[in-house]
Amino acid sequence: MIKLTVLVKRNPTLSVEEYRQYHLNTHSRLLMTLPEAQQLIRRYSISFPVADAGVFDAPEFDGIAELWFDDVAAMDAFLASENFRTRVREDETRFLDGEGTTAMVTEEMVVVP
Repeated sequence: MIKLTVLVKRNPTLSVEEYRQYHLNTHSRLLMTLPEAQQLIRRYSISFPVADAGVFDAPEFDGIAELWFDDVAAMDAFLASENFRTRVREDETRFLDGEGTTAMVTEEMVVVP
């Protein structure tokens, strides 16, 4: 199992709350309506920074999206799909900053189950 982790910077035209609502309630629902997503994504989560993180400084990113796939081939098939390229990528411009957002593909190692 592999995980696509996306570190998201919000579109600067949106407030933090507008970004969070859009990402959680609009974008994620759009993504999961795609047949390819229903077939290939095994788990999908979105995380937002907490307001007071104690000793930690304010985060550099506004959110994290994590998508689990069986393997790299499944992830590549999803990302190459017509629906992803036309519907999801287009929607991303509404809520994220493409220049400041970054991603990495990882293999998760569970230390404490």
